[in-house]
Amino acid sequence: MPQSTSHLFAYVRTISEFRPDVTAIVLFGLKVEGDDLVYLEIRFQDYGELQIEGDHLMVGLDEALESAEFEYGILPSDWRVMSETEIQRIPFSVGGTRV
Repeated sequence: MPQSTSHLFAYVRTISEFRPDVTAIVLFGLKVEGDDLVYLEIRFQDYGELQIEGDHLMVGLDEALESAEFEYGILPSDWRVMSETEIQRIPFSVGGTRV
C-alpha cells in the first residue's frame, strides 16, 4: 500500500452482486476536526469518464480498505496514490452546486 493515504485509487477485482456496474473505487480522504481523516468511498462505473455510481462515507482508512476488499476483492497492494491532476478531476457538489 502507498505511504500517503489521503487519496487512493484501485480497480475492482471482483464484481459485486449488489453493485455490478462498479469498476473502480476512489478513497478520498477528508479532514475533520483535529487531524483525523474520514474517507469518502466513490464508486465509479467508468473512472476515465468520471461516471459515478455512488458514494459512502467511511469513518477511517481501515474500515474503507476492509469494505473494499470484502465487497470488491481489492487487496492492499492494489491501491495507488492519486496524482494531483486526478484529485482535481473528481467532481464535488453540495446541493447540486459544484464546490
